[in-house]
Amino acid sequence: MPSRRQQAEIRREQIIDAALKIFSEKGYDGASIRDIAEEVGVSEGLMYHYFSSKEELLQTCWRERTWGAQLEMILSDTQGKSVPEVLQTLVKGFLNSLYSCASSVRMCLAEMQRNSDVATVQIEHIDENQKILINFLKSRQNIGEISYKADVQMAAGMLMGCAFSLFILWNRLSEPEWIEKVDAFATSGVNFILHGLYMP
Repeated sequence: MPSRRQQAEIRREQIIDAALKIFSEKGYDGASIRDIAEEVGVSEGLMYHYFSSKEELLQTCWRERTWGAQLEMILSDTQGKSVPEVLQTLVKGFLNSLYSCASSVRMCLAEMQRNSDVATVQIEHIDENQKILINFLKSRQNIGEISYKADVQMAAGMLMGCAFSLFILWNRLSEPEWIEKVDAFATSGVNFILHGLYMP
């Protein structure tokens, strides 16, 4: 039988899962703590034992169920791996993370247009993730694997921006079609960012 601490952690994960579902269905403004509590099957008061507000719950959903955690995990294991190899893994991980929770991502995008507070939070997270990638590229630039003339900030923005655009266009494809698109972009997109159009 799980300990009290394990039971609390299980309940916390159930609340986050339910919040993602309700936010996706009703949007951030339309969803309430009561709605989420009913989805989990707990009292509204118990919800506040885990999360102080709906905004904190949304931020937790973004932090723990989206790309940021996976990005840090991928970049913690890059020793002995080339830049193209790491970037291809990043792109695939990013796109598959978006695809696996596509309805929630679409909800966030819609809410960002209507709610400036949500937009601010999401943009902060995007900027944080971008900085992590830029720091990785700078570390490889410092050891000469990437040209010292390269604008790694621009490269990171273009790569992940193009990847996100691919998600916007193709996120309703079947899984086999999606995998084909992702594999093709991970190869050609990374190659283009690293080498561009010009061939000396």
